[in-house]
Amino acid sequence: MTERHVPTSDEIAEMAVRIFPLMGRLMEARMRVTERGFGMSPVHFHVLNMIDHQPHTLNEIADRQKISSASLSRSVTVMEERGWVNRDRSTEDRRVVYISITPSGHKILRDIEDRSRDYLVSSFEGLSDDERTELMRGLDILIGAFSDSLTRLPSDED
Repeated sequence: MTERHVPTSDEIAEMAVRIFPLMGRLMEARMRVTERGFGMSPVHFHVLNMIDHQPHTLNEIADRQKISSASLSRSVTVMEERGWVNRDRSTEDRRVVYISITPSGHKILRDIEDRSRDYLVSSFEGLSDDERTELMRGLDILIGAFSDSLTRLPSDED
């Protein structure tokens, strides 16, 4: 009887480092092709996701996305021209600008998520029942490992 190889944490990390860029490139490819012909950059996608449930200031978004306010402002201008976001000045401090998502922005975000999901579904169609079960178990474990890691990260207030 052959002994089963138990992967080390290092071997698992190597595989993860290989898959994450592939997944990132896949998501970027799905973002750049939309029904209405609008290409979306990763920055646009990340901003729309960030403001999907509540508006944020330009500075909050820039800080979270680790990009300059000037660069983000140019991206927001493009998104505003495409009808995906609105800029709204604070009533308390006119220097503060909130960026909020529009219904069109919600729609394009959902379109990209649907296209990405559909692509993944077609990618997994060729897997056997056992492979799909094993993949699902692995993804559950990966989600759990990352969720645990996130709870141990220092907060922005630290």
